[in-house]
Amino acid sequence: MFDSIPDWIILIVVVAVLFGGASRIPSFAKSLGRAAGEFKKGQAEVEREIRQMNASESMPNPPVTQETPNQDSGLAKPENELNSLRKKESSS
Repeated sequence: MFDSIPDWIILIVVVAVLFGGASRIPSFAKSLGRAAGEFKKGQAEVEREIRQMNASESMPNPPVTQETPNQDSGLAKPENELNSLRKKESSS
């Protein structure tokens, strides 16, 4: 008897008219439309976040380089001072 979607829609409308009255159908349809709109906004937001996560995962990470101390680094001067102090201590 109720094998197709239009049959179910007609049944739902008839029940809504009987229990809620004809005046409540427009407000019900309005709230149903708002709910559908909010659902679509939420779905679009989740899809956007998933795309951003996939895009950030697919980007290669920059190579990690380890710096070695050289004359230009801030470590060269303290090392030179430490060596000169050691030489003074060993000579005295």
